[in-house]
Amino acid sequence: TIIIVPLVRINKFYKTLERMRVSDLSSPYRNKSYIQNEFRCDVKTIEMLCNKLTTGATNALFEKCESNAEGTMRLLTGSSVNLNGEIVEDQLSPVTIAEGKSMQRFLLQEGDVVLLAKGNSIRAGYVTERIAKLNVIASANFILLRPNNNELLGEVLVAYFNSAVGQSVLDTISTGAI
Repeated sequence: TIIIVPLVRINKFYKTLERMRVSDLSSPYRNKSYIQNEFRCDVKTIEMLCNKLTTGATNALFEKCESNAEGTMRLLTGSSVNLNGEIVEDQLSPVTIAEGKSMQRFLLQEGDVVLLAKGNSIRAGYVTERIAKLNVIASANFILLRPNNNELLGEVLVAYFNSAVGQSVLDTISTGAI
């Protein structure tokens, strides 16, 4: 059994998941040894459970275009993820990559989790095989997590983030632009 409580800090310069601090847990769960003894489990952070954790691509790396011509990619925006954590294919915007720029680190793969970390509605989405085949990149409004499937399924992480408990934790620990 693993207990996961993410810490999201959002400000006007960057969005990132940071290491969970024991002080961020509500009492009596502030004591890591209490959690380990009570639930007989290891406490792991998001960083420990994911192979990759990064923000999405900035606007300087791509240009929006009108067509889905060969060589175009699709951009994941906030409106592309519904409240159930599904990525809506029709809401993905076609983009072309700026000359000389590489998008490999932003390219979504099956099993990835995208966390919308900007705006009033923080929510997570799961990247299915179908979406991954569309060459989708995440915009800078997202945090991209690539869970280690031996330790954590992306579907479980999305379910947690989108649950009432997950939303409450994210709302409590997130901050807006100053």
